[in-house]
Amino acid sequence: MYNVRLADDDVHCTSVLTKPSDFPVVIVLGIDPGATGAIAVLEHRAPARVFDMPETIADLAMVIRSSEPDHVFVEYQQAFPGQGIASTGKLLQHYGSILGILAMTDANVMVLRPAAWKKSFGLSSDKDASRLLAQDLFSHISSQLSRKKDHGRAEALLIGLAGTRMLNL
Repeated sequence: MYNVRLADDDVHCTSVLTKPSDFPVVIVLGIDPGATGAIAVLEHRAPARVFDMPETIADLAMVIRSSEPDHVFVEYQQAFPGQGIASTGKLLQHYGSILGILAMTDANVMVLRPAAWKKSFGLSSDKDASRLLAQDLFSHISSQLSRKKDHGRAEALLIGLAGTRMLNL
């Protein structure tokens, strides 16, 4: 059954789960849907993994399906005033593709507003602050988060972590 919910704007998080042994026996995906986004896999007793956003829908579907997620947390996307029509269309089309692929899984899907998950970590809209926090929390893969352009990877990890904390997984 397909289950997508938009989370409340106030995501309360009180614990930090960063070591593989901290994660429950579930597979959680964190998805930053943008073109420079990524997919993070948080799995019980396994190091976190992160993949750059695949370029094709087929590759995207393969990454999602092969992960066999139980819970998926996706960052909410919307158009903003001043954004170009073409770039907004491309972003929202990709976001819809992600949600469509997730509809074909048995995962529970929750959409998190950016301000809500960032607030749970005390972050602003500064992408570099997200990257630095993720490097600290996921030190075993910090080398994959070392460049400024790795902010999508960092945010995918943090989205997944915020979701696990929100649901007490």
